[in-house]
Amino acid sequence: MAMLHAGRHADAERALRTALSQAPRHSAALNALGTLLLKQKRNREAVAVLELAVAVQPDNAAMHVDLGQALRGVARNAEATAHFERATAIEPNNRAYALLLLLHRGTWLDEQGQAEEAMACFEQAAREYPESADAWATLGTVQA
Repeated sequence: MAMLHAGRHADAERALRTALSQAPRHSAALNALGTLLLKQKRNREAVAVLELAVAVQPDNAAMHVDLGQALRGVARNAEATAHFERATAIEPNNRAYALLLLLHRGTWLDEQGQAEEAMACFEQAAREYPESADAWATLGTVQA
């Protein structure tokens, strides 16, 4: 959607909501609105919209990732993990999704005070994805 890419978020949101008023289960429009809300840090709203998008199109890995990100933003980490896992199950060869799952798990474990388990996730991420700056940066932060 051109408005979204041009940074015209209010116009894009209005157009997406208008489209959804006509076709409330249009998965692409739901996902676009959900990711727009996610970019604006409107995570609670994004969760509601992306949950519907995933219900409409449950085998769309990207939608599960977007929903996982939104759930993480509202501290619903167990549910976020389930959606990151679902995305990797749908697309097992997608390295970005697998890396995201490892980093999410590690971060969540670290937030729970499980430093050793978190470190194991971050070390695995750096070992399996040596090209990832995120994996190395996260590992370095936790080791410091």
